Amino acid sequence: KREKQYIDSLYYINKGIQFSLKHNYLFDLADLFQIKFKLLYLLDNYIEAKTAFNLCINLYLLQNNMKEYNYFTSIIDTEYPKLKCIESSSN
Repeated sequence: KREKQYIDSLYYINKGIQFSLKHNYLFDLADLFQIKFKLLYLLDNYIEAKTAFNLCINLYLLQNNMKEYNYFTSIIDTEYPKLKCIESSSN
């Protein structure tokens, strides 16, 4: 049941990402990718999770949001250890 909730949530997150890109509303895009990478990780989809993680942290860099960037880069090894060794398409 929880997996279905994650999949449903991922559907709406992807809709939010599409909406943001279509309307050039980039303010919340990093946060949407943050939620996406967490959901994908919970669904054991580590390759796509790593791609979403990389997009998330790069967007934080573009926004000059060093607090979030530093936080997520510091916890990746402890909180999301399975992403450490994965190469993604956005590297």
